[in-house]
Amino acid sequence: MKLETILLILIGSLSIGCNEENFEGSVNPKTENSAVEIVETSADTSGEGAVQPVPITGAYLYCQEFAEERTETQSAVACRLESDGQVIENASSQITNLVWNQSSQGSTVTVSVAEAREGWLRNFKIEASAGSIQTDIDISLSLTLGSQSYDFQSQVSIIWDPDCALAPLDFESLSNSQIPAEGLVVDSQFTESHGITFSTISGNPVFIGQYGGMTPIAYYGGPDNVANYLAPDQNTGQFFITDGHKQAEQTDTLVVSYGTPASEAYLELIDIDFSETYVVQAYDQNDQIIHEVQVASESANFRDGMPSAFRMQSPDGSASIHKLHVYGFNPPGATGIGFGLDNFSPRCIP
Repeated sequence: MKLETILLILIGSLSIGCNEENFEGSVNPKTENSAVEIVETSADTSGEGAVQPVPITGAYLYCQEFAEERTETQSAVACRLESDGQVIENASSQITNLVWNQSSQGSTVTVSVAEAREGWLRNFKIEASAGSIQTDIDISLSLTLGSQSYDFQSQVSIIWDPDCALAPLDFESLSNSQIPAEGLVVDSQFTESHGITFSTISGNPVFIGQYGGMTPIAYYGGPDNVANYLAPDQNTGQFFITDGHKQAEQTDTLVVSYGTPASEAYLELIDIDFSETYVVQAYDQNDQIIHEVQVASESANFRDGMPSAFRMQSPDGSASIHKLHVYGFNPPGATGIGFGLDNFSPRCIP
């Protein structure tokens, strides 16, 4: 029987999972492309009295992760042919010469064929190393239907660590479709995406600042003592957040509140210099400090217009950080202080 209808090939993709890193800086640096090939041939249908293949229109390869079976280092993925959201019944009886290929990006995994799963053409076992963050697996299938050959593709994303998979906040974009601009107030824009809000103890607003900008002025720096100075060759974009420059001994206290507690956090403060000291404190649900880091300009090697990293962790590794306090101070009698906060990973240390 000559095929008169050409199989319509659609590319189906499925992404299952939850910061940060796009993931430069927050993704596991152990990345690798891996490939596995499995060839499968069904029974010959060319003989006398054999059932002839019927064209399947609107077909695509559908693959999914069985997230309920995922552990820290293992998961399962299965694939089948569908059409218009419906499973193509008895697809394996109509096709021959199945060739499967898989490649992965992100955290390194091993892909192997697993025991058959009812209703699926192919079942895969995915194994990762401890500390993995996210793996994107591309799956392709080549097959023969009658005398025609076809190719299908699909993709599955496995989120091993939802907190570290979140993109870090560089404030070059905002989660609620707002376009960042200097002077914009930042409070709840990252509640949905990262589960945090920004405020200050005094009730004053937190602003988007711009390197080289003036509204607001966050700090002064550089050879010419200019506003919001950024030293050359720094790993930043255009924007950061700040409570604004103060003619005082101490900055306002920036508060990061967590809707869901975290076990760790990472942030960078810009422009720790002269006699300044900056403090980041992590609080538990009882409003007790469970981790504190202080950086003075001497230990920061006079970071004029440059970032200094702060790494916060709960003592026992549990998700017990409910809020962060960030502030800076001068010695008594010294006035004029400010800072910018950038490259903030609220739930993971890259």
